[in-house]
Amino acid sequence: MAELGPVTWPPAPIRTERLVLSESVAQDRATVIELFASPEVGTYIGGPRPRDELERAMPEVPRRRLGFFVVDLDGAMIGIVTIDRRDAERPGHVRPDAEQAELGYMFLPEAWGHGYAAEACAAALDWFAGAVPSEPVVLCSQTANDRSMRVAAKLGFTEADRFEEYGAGGIFVARLLPGIRHLISIPAGLFAMNFKSFSLMTILGAGLFNSALTWFGLKVLGDQPQLMNDPFALRHALEAKSWWLIGFAVVIGALYYLMHWMQKRAAAKRAAAARPQA
Repeated sequence: MAELGPVTWPPAPIRTERLVLSESVAQDRATVIELFASPEVGTYIGGPRPRDELERAMPEVPRRRLGFFVVDLDGAMIGIVTIDRRDAERPGHVRPDAEQAELGYMFLPEAWGHGYAAEACAAALDWFAGAVPSEPVVLCSQTANDRSMRVAAKLGFTEADRFEEYGAGGIFVARLLPGIRHLISIPAGLFAMNFKSFSLMTILGAGLFNSALTWFGLKVLGDQPQLMNDPFALRHALEAKSWWLIGFAVVIGALYYLMHWMQKRAAAKRAAAARPQA
């Protein structure tokens, strides 16, 4: 990876209203390992790395290099902000020579939702603009990562391109929910359908069910095919989006109740019609 250029490093600590950005020190090692090992943090950046691997590989003073800022809140590290050259062979460049700086960041989950990422990134961008004037900066994010997309908008980034970098989109396939697959036959059973009607409703139900799973995979899990090979990371990703699953279960329950009510009502009408007149 190319260097950023003739930049004085490390700069003096950068102070914002709430945060301090500075070069890493030995006491930051444990938090840096926690960031890279966290399933929540790694959800949209290729997944977490094994903690034992990080413990072996991480130097005593972690990631001390040009463009690597540690972010402190009240004296405690909560995240990192990086500015590096984006590798020329990777997609996501805004000019032909592929010599753009790339902004990146990672924050502990407990620091999410307070505006720290936008505040820290804005400070790092201001530093870079002073150190390397007129240099374009890119920020690459998955479209499914709503938090990151909001941070990019706050920082003034505009969409320049879309590309696929991690292979096929992460699809939540039906075999992961084997019990729910059988729900597509409920309408046919409730209405005692003949074979043709049953077959038609089963095909329609299967189509709707698979469409719902495809939508869930693309819009909720995002472009993360590696989750299919990492049950631990998949479990944490699902826990983070569990309200979607709860909502889906509520809808299925409501449909089941509606079908059952319609069946009872139809049976009552048939009984009334068959009752002899006095």
